[in-house]
Amino acid sequence: MNSYSPEAVEAAMMYGKILARAVDIVLGGVRWRLWMVRSGLRMRVIQVPFQKPPSKAALQARLAQATTAGKRRQIQYLLDTLERDGKLPEQHPYPYRCGRFGSGLPFYCTHGRIRR
Repeated sequence: MNSYSPEAVEAAMMYGKILARAVDIVLGGVRWRLWMVRSGLRMRVIQVPFQKPPSKAALQARLAQATTAGKRRQIQYLLDTLERDGKLPEQHPYPYRCGRFGSGLPFYCTHGRIRR
């Protein structure tokens, strides 16, 4: 029997993809926006692409079917963004920190949390 909830597995898969994207960028030599922080770790930002956004009609249909106030607010926010900007965002800036142990092993720290 699997004791992990589908949300926890989905979140772990998402963070894995984000970390894989960060590693691809490091190995690919892409230029970074870089800030030094007090701890000596470097903070970097990658652009994580979203899936194809839903159409306005699809969002309106979801709004009509929403059963909770939170879901209605979320969908209304997307509709307002679509009305204001003409489109929904295609990517999201995702910060993470990176550093190195001495002159050897590098490490990467992603931000976020997994809810139980």
